Amino acid sequence: MSSNDPPFSRLRLAVPGSGLFGRLITIAAGALLLVAALMFSLLLLALLLAVGLLVLAYLKWKTRHLRRHSDESLREQTQSSQPKPASGGRVIDGEVIGDAEYEARSSTRQPPTANLPTRCNHPPRPTVDP
Repeated sequence: MSSNDPPFSRLRLAVPGSGLFGRLITIAAGALLLVAALMFSLLLLALLLAVGLLVLAYLKWKTRHLRRHSDESLREQTQSSQPKPASGGRVIDGEVIGDAEYEARSSTRQPPTANLPTRCNHPPRPTVDP
């Protein structure tokens, strides 16, 4: 071996036979490598998903006071900007109804059973057995 020879120059890899058996082994080895790569990629994807969920949970936990503070300030802004209804009134679908008007409306209504039909006197329908 001279000093100019590249390292591992004497190492020769055996080339599989070019026959049918060699091709079958090559196809089987390729399929096995493909299945192994798919398996490891799924494992890596699951690991990345788990790490991502843990990071998201950590960030939500650490910023909970900021979200609470912003919710409180938003709630205070909406409460201060909305007019308050008059005391003693009821708000139904955005309309303010005073007590006197509400009492007058509810007294003119009939009880719910007044609109129901009376008992029918016709005979029951015959049932058909299959």
